[in-house]
Amino acid sequence: MIRYAKVICPSQRMIASMLWERVILIIKNVGLFFICFVAAFCLSIYGMPLNSLTVGVSDWAYATFRPLISTPYEADADPTSFFAFVIMLCVYASIMFVIVKLILRTKKS
Repeated sequence: MIRYAKVICPSQRMIASMLWERVILIIKNVGLFFICFVAAFCLSIYGMPLNSLTVGVSDWAYATFRPLISTPYEADADPTSFFAFVIMLCVYASIMFVIVKLILRTKKS
């Protein structure tokens, strides 16, 4: 029995190359967003510039959704405050991500 090697035409190679370029770009963007997320966390902890805004949003969320919480929680350990904090971190990280991407794009060109 004769076996033939699989022939890959140039268009398939080009598609595979484009796919890998896309995967690498996605990995780079996820890594950059993770770095921005960590930086946003560092900027929103106690005593840092974004802390007052984060605490204000967390307090507003707690006051708004407190009647919906059925079980008692420790101070600042309820799910409402946690999710408000995570959402604010995502907002800060997204803003930082866009700014860094714009800076890198202008530096590149």
